[in-house]
Amino acid sequence: MTLKLASGSYDNTIRFWDPTNGSCIETIKLSSTPNRIEITEDKSKILIGMNNCAKIYDLKRLDQAFRSYDNDFKGNVTAVGCFWKQ
Repeated sequence: MTLKLASGSYDNTIRFWDPTNGSCIETIKLSSTPNRIEITEDKSKILIGMNNCAKIYDLKRLDQAFRSYDNDFKGNVTAVGCFWKQ
């Protein structure tokens, strides 16, 4: 397993970093500033809350959103969470 650090920024990106050397590994470009990011417990998805929307990305395929809830909210999404029913 590779150790990674995820950060959200006012430049409308989520960046993934290698904490051992400080280099940026990958970047997701968003439509607005991320307010909240969460990683699922199984480390397979990243959830992102932004202004008027929330997105879920598969961490193995960051090139497109796994699920996108655009304009489904009126204002900033400031909390996200995920749970599976078994």
